[in-house]
Amino acid sequence: MGNTSKDDNRGKRSTKASASARREKAAQNPPKKRSRKAPAQSDAAETAHPEHEDTEME
Repeated sequence: MGNTSKDDNRGKRSTKASASARREKAAQNPPKKRSRKAPAQSDAAETAHPEHEDTEME
């Protein structure tokens, strides 16, 4: 029983530390391909839609 608890704690701690480290690393070294592809497409699609509507309304 004691072993299970220790293992669980160890795994949880490692995951938490990894998540924190990953977040900090990602903030300083964001993915170029992923970051550029995902937001670029979303931004373009969102900007294109409202722009067209605005032009038509005016």
